[in-house]
Parts: sequence; C-alpha cells; structure tokens
Amino acid sequence: MFIGPTNHEHRRTTQLSFDKGLLPMKPQYIRMVLTTAFVLTSCISGVRAQEQQPSDPSQSTDPNAPIAPAPTQAPDDSGRQLPAAAGRGPLLSAGSQADSGQIQPDSHMLSGVELMGFGTLDARPHVVDVVLGASESVDTGIVTGAINSVTSFNQGVTYERIEPPYRFTAAYQGSEAFYHPSTFFNQFSEGGTLAQEVQWKRWILRLRDDLVLSREATFGNLYTGSAGLASQTLALTSVEPTLSPSETILTGTATRLSNTATGELDYSPSRRSTLTFAGSYGLLHFFDPTLVGTNSFDGRVGYDLALGAKNSIGIIYDYNFTDFSATPSQLQTHWFQLAFGRKITGRFAFQISGGPQLLRLSNFGPVSGQHWSWGLSGALSYQMTRATGYSLSYFHAVTSGSGVFFGAESDVATGVATHQFTRVWSASVNGGYARNINAAPSPMLSNRFDNWFAGATVGRKLGREFVFGLSYTFQQQTNSVGQCPVVNCGLAGGPARHFASVSLQWHPLGIQRE
Repeated sequence: MFIGPTNHEHRRTTQLSFDKGLLPMKPQYIRMVLTTAFVLTSCISGVRAQEQQPSDPSQSTDPNAPIAPAPTQAPDDSGRQLPAAAGRGPLLSAGSQADSGQIQPDSHMLSGVELMGFGTLDARPHVVDVVLGASESVDTGIVTGAINSVTSFNQGVTYERIEPPYRFTAAYQGSEAFYHPSTFFNQFSEGGTLAQEVQWKRWILRLRDDLVLSREATFGNLYTGSAGLASQTLALTSVEPTLSPSETILTGTATRLSNTATGELDYSPSRRSTLTFAGSYGLLHFFDPTLVGTNSFDGRVGYDLALGAKNSIGIIYDYNFTDFSATPSQLQTHWFQLAFGRKITGRFAFQISGGPQLLRLSNFGPVSGQHWSWGLSGALSYQMTRATGYSLSYFHAVTSGSGVFFGAESDVATGVATHQFTRVWSASVNGGYARNINAAPSPMLSNRFDNWFAGATVGRKLGREFVFGLSYTFQQQTNSVGQCPVVNCGLAGGPARHFASVSLQWHPLGIQRE
C-alpha cells in the first residue's frame, strides 16, 4: 500500500489552519437563506400544480408507485439526495405501478455522475408533497453515562414538474432537535436538491446541486432527511459516491456545510453507444477551525455500449483534484475504470465499475509523490415484489478524509430493505459500515476509524394526511490506538449510541392513495 509515516508537526500545523474568508456568513444566516430559497422554489410551483388537480378524490391522478428502497448515502456522504436517515421516516405508500402510469426506462449512463435506477413514472406532469412532523426520542450515547430526551421538529417539500423534453425536481428537508438536559448538543439540519434534465434527440443534459448544512456527519445521521416525504420520486438517483465530499467519520458536534454541484452531457452517436462528458465541484466547509475542510474538482469522460435491452458495458476515465483548508496539501487522482450494468425497467438495477487509481500527493511529508491504488464502486436496487424492495451499495477508493484526515483509503457499504405489510402498515431496516485509513499515517496518531450503524422503522398511516412511526437506531464508532488527528473526534472510542423515537407526520396535501 502507498501509505507510510508522515511528519506529525506538519500535520498538526496544517490541520489548525483555517480559511477565514471562505464562508464569512454565520450558520444561522445560511440556514435562513437555504430554507427560504427551497421553500419558495418548491412551494410556489407546488401550489400552482395542486390547484390543477380534480377536487374529487376518486379522480385524482396522484402517482401510486411503490417506494423504491431509499438510495443509500455514500460514505462521503455520498450522494446528497437526502435519503431517510438511519431508522427514520416510515415507508409511506406502496402499490401497483400500473395503477398510476407506465414506467419509462432509466436513461442514466454507467459513466454518468448519477447511479442507474429502475426508471421514471410517466404518471402526471406535477408531483407535490409537503410534510410537517414532530417526534420525541431518547439518546443514550451522545453524553457518556447519561440519557437525554430529544424533541424534534421537521419539515419538507418536494416538487417535480415534467414538460417534455424538460424535467425539473426540487426537494427541501429540514429538522431541529432540542436536547434535555444537555442543550449543548441541540441539532439542526437544512438542505435539499435542485435538478434539471433536458432530453433532445440524441442529447441529454443534466444539471444538479445537492446541499446539506448540519451539525453532524451525514453517514447514519439521525436528523438529516427525517421529514419523511410521501411522494418520493423515481426521477432522482444518488450521485456517484466518489464525487461527493467524504463524511463517514463521526466527529464531535460541529457545524458543517457540504455541497455537490454536478453537470453531465450525454451524446448518442448510435442507438447502442453513448459518449459522456461530466464534471463536479464538491465543498466540505467546517465552521470549527480544528477540522479539515476540502474543495474537490472532478472531471470524467466515458463511453457506454449497450449489449442488448438489459446489459451494457463502459469505459471511464476520472480525474479528481482536492485541496485542504487553505493548506499546501493537495491530492490528485487519475482513475481508469471498466464498468458493467444491467437494468430491468421497474424491477432491477445493478452496476459495478473499478480499476487502478494513480495518486499524486503534494506536501504530504514523507509520503509525497506518486503512488498506485485501486477503486471499486457498485450499487444494486431490486424491487422483488410491489411491496418489498432492497438496495445495496459498496465502494472502495481514496477519499478526502471526512474532515479528520488529509486523504483516506475508504471502504463503505450501505443497505436498506423495505416492506409494505398492508395498505396502512409498512416497515424498513437499514445499516451501513465505513472504514477509513489515513493516507499519510503517523505513529503518534490514530490512523483508522471504523463506523457502523443499523436502524429499523415501523410506520402506520392515519387517514389521508397523517403517519405515525416508531424507530430505533444503533450507532458505534471505534478508532485505532493513538492521538486523535483533530481536536474534536466525537464518538470515537466512546459508548454505543442508542436512539429510539416516536413520531407523527402531517402531509397537508394528502398522502398517496393506494
């Protein structure tokens, strides 16, 4: 492996550096701007669309597709679609796909910035969902030896508008959690997604931005995405995990802003082949100067070849450049990949890609220079029946270090299973594991973190507008012997965290009907 000892004093100096001018705005102002922007963008258009619906419920054209397993968040936090957090947000509806329209084939490429999916519903041109919720919880692990009660409030809006050749999607979710008696650990999460897709003859253009402002890492986070939107859309899939800022190490409570902006252009010179050109910018900024923020630029080109109606292969070249919080340290990767994918519309989606990574480390002490590593990324979604679905993902690659390391060799696996028992009862289980090994280790530091979580949720509809839920989450992080590389290592080496909740959600525009 390429990693080796580095200069401890250099690391301590660079980690305590902080770019004061990067984001001068305070977190509370950013939260206000985010909330206002997403609510105005989504709600105004949503109300207009809602007014166009028939007043007779029996004539409603609401989509009634089964909710596919929530796209699992990559360790870098992959993907930032705000999927439901560990053990949070009950599955709200499931039914026959044929009841609400035809499933259109998925158009994502193996070499694109988003993962492949089942396809999209051709149901109605507007999808709107608004949710307000509250929950009461207990948290046994955030303070060693103490039990805290947690009162949470959450809200969310999702809106999708389809006017061929255009598709626009906007989603916002936010939550606030108040701890007692340990008020220092009060939490919040604000964020969402804006996405625009244009298809014209042989061309497809995709633009997307995913943003989260929170006080905890997004991997297994108990608050991100807890609003539980009813009308989850099949139009958006997760962003490739290597393109999003890494957040798979649980630091202590610290406000951070994570953003991933992507653009992709696909051109099909023939019915079987597609050329892809894509780029992204990922930002992870900490308002705590002791943690390591990153700026990442990524560019990729690829070629996909369809072997038939279901199978395809591809070749991908990906270049990434990452710098670290106004320090001289820089990480560059050249990743060459071969890819295979299989899709069955409305039922199954699988893709895997991998190959060698050439690393260039600048100002990393003794390990500076050129090294070889490898990367692998895979994802599977399977709708076994109209009521049961599964989703799994795994990747191995060199990442930006999750605010703790100056680069890390990361392995991340996540999974979720959902089941609809009756028209009103549903359940889900999910979990994940992340391992991060320091790319520039020191004998004085803790050079490895292992983080895992598991959760379960049971939900019941109460009429057309309310959902009652029970959930439980287990979370644990351990680290190797040595001093924490940063001041705020949070739950590392501490007790396991148990989080149990009872929640009630209100969908004023109604929940999807069976």
